[in-house]
This record gives sequence, C-alpha cells and structure tokens, in this order.
Amino acid sequence: MNSVKDLVSSPEIKNTIVSIGKTSEEFRMLSERVREKIGPMSDNAESTLGDLNLVLIEMKQTIAELNDLIKPGSPLTARINTTMNEVERTARSIRQLSDHLNRNPKALISGKPLPGKSR
Repeated sequence: MNSVKDLVSSPEIKNTIVSIGKTSEEFRMLSERVREKIGPMSDNAESTLGDLNLVLIEMKQTIAELNDLIKPGSPLTARINTTMNEVERTARSIRQLSDHLNRNPKALISGKPLPGKSR
C-alpha cells in the first residue's frame, strides 16, 4: 500500500498527469483550428465540384452538337464538300490559264483569236 501511495504521490506522476492535461488541451485547440479551416475548404470544394459538373455537362452538349454538324450527310458537310469542289475547279481553271499564258504570252494583249481567223 505504501508503495502504491508513494508511486501515486510521486512528483513524476503528478508532472505526467499535468503534461497529459496540457497535451489534451493543445490537441483540442488544434482540432478546433483544423475544423475551422476544413469547413470553408469543404464548402469551397463542393461548390467547385458543382461548377465543374456543369462545365462537363455543357461540354458534352457542345460535343454532341459538333458531331451533328460534321457527321456525313449533314448540311455543313455538304456545303464544305461543295466549296472544296468549287475551289478545285477554280484551281484547275487558274492552272489552265497559266499554261495558256505560258504558251501564248501575247494572249493578254491580243485576246483570244476568233474562230476561223488567224493572227
């Protein structure tokens, strides 16, 4: 009994109990600070995730609309094909004109000869 009484009343045990009390108080204060910081961060993260979700939904809609625009047989694809054919015909005509002018440089000045007349 005396040994237990001496142990319980020893300065080391008293210091340990005081130290445990201080440590638990510091831990409580740290926990409160962490909660204060995490709360707004959590709200902000939820808001950001919500915004990101809306952006992803809009991106999916935009991609679907683009796919409709460029799919084979769509009006835009048909217009692009028509335009490309016209560009190809124009380039061919320019090549023919250039070849003709290379062969007949005077054609710019004298023009095209009339059928049946020679120059």
